[in-house]
Amino acid sequence: MQAPDHSGFRPCSPPAGIEPAAPALGQRPGRGQGDLFVLVGSLDAAPQLGTTTSAFTFEGDLERSATTTHRGEQALLRQRLFGSATDAACAICGEIYPARFLRAAHIKQRSVCREQEARDLDHIAMPACLFGCDALFEAGYIAVDSTGDVIATDHPGHPPGLVERLALLAGRKVDAHTTRSAAYFTWHRENIYHG
Repeated sequence: MQAPDHSGFRPCSPPAGIEPAAPALGQRPGRGQGDLFVLVGSLDAAPQLGTTTSAFTFEGDLERSATTTHRGEQALLRQRLFGSATDAACAICGEIYPARFLRAAHIKQRSVCREQEARDLDHIAMPACLFGCDALFEAGYIAVDSTGDVIATDHPGHPPGLVERLALLAGRKVDAHTTRSAAYFTWHRENIYHG
């Protein structure tokens, strides 16, 4: 049986004169023998991923240095939303969680905010929990209507767990919706929401 073709990888055989290694102690005979895949490319390419029929392994440096940029306002944004509180409420579901489980979730995506909007720390973001609300809002499954209530997609074919979660959130009042934040919620509803 031939192994599946993995993108970026090609099957190879041991060099001439080299026999496959004997099975390791406790390993079933034939497992992993002759089924090595090697990344095709230059030495400057991404790290190699080697595999046998039993498991994937990573070949290359596990640690790398990188130069990144970060959002200068992010720490202050979290401070504005949570202060020194250890627990806070999710703006969408209303549940209280430890602050480490809440995102300072941008209502209008940060990547499309004008500079003035990104600096509007009192209105551009809201606390959203990592237990579904942040992801559902970000992915457009939920939004906030012009009256401040959660609206949810109702497309047929959603898995039962998603339907149940959306039904629990639909109709909830979002206190983060104010006259000053309404334009950000409108942007989200018109550009991200799949309703």
